[in-house]
Amino acid sequence: MEFEIPTDYETEQYEMKALNEVKQQISKYGYKKNGNSFWKIENGFYKLIHFQAGAYGDYFFINVALHPDGFPMLYTKQLEITKRPKESQCILRQRVERISDKANTFPHKIGFIGDVENMQILLAAIMPDIELWMNKWGNWETILSSGFEEISNIFNIRNNQITNAWLALDEYGEEDFLSVDIENSWVALAFNTWDEKGDAHQYLPINPQYEESQENAPVEIGGQTPVRKRNALDNLNLAAECVLHFAQTGELYPNLKWEELDYSKIF
Repeated sequence: MEFEIPTDYETEQYEMKALNEVKQQISKYGYKKNGNSFWKIENGFYKLIHFQAGAYGDYFFINVALHPDGFPMLYTKQLEITKRPKESQCILRQRVERISDKANTFPHKIGFIGDVENMQILLAAIMPDIELWMNKWGNWETILSSGFEEISNIFNIRNNQITNAWLALDEYGEEDFLSVDIENSWVALAFNTWDEKGDAHQYLPINPQYEESQENAPVEIGGQTPVRKRNALDNLNLAAECVLHFAQTGELYPNLKWEELDYSKIF
């Protein structure tokens, strides 16, 4: 018997119908529905539950994300504020299986079976755990007081499981911030700051293993600005330590040298 792969339209229609059926179970926690996602803003954080349809049938994945409300993102060398960022743009992201052990008790090989009855049972079991995770990590006090192991796991930097993150010195992202981009097990850290005249300055670390290198690293700042191996890190543990130190102190990691870059003289 030949298996017929559903069209994108059929998959989308199936997903929307199923989500409308279970909308009330998620909305009672204060979330608003937008397409195949549910969102709310609480305690200064944008909170998102995203349902990702499977490509080959009636199943789905559940992704949970957090992002500081109003936090800017770097696009085409300019800071832009996205009021409701996509799940992939949020700085903290997790699959629901990593948040709730109850999700792992449901029989599935890829994703979750998408019939309404199973979805209702699943959501009744996991929504309290999702809210506990959202409330814990959607809080600056938790982030700043967490130890190295816990915060590096939640950011997934050491395991190379995230592609980017932003950390600002204020909850609205209007002051100095550290951007983090990860690709091919290399990390580009860029500290962005402004002086009293409003002029922008950017500081990058110096990799002691590539201090004399002029070769470009296989990672870019913001996914588009090249960075030399001299100013990128190929040690994920070291990069995680830099991020944690900045999150806890608002200062650059002291065990590395940092330098201001003048891109007009480099590229």
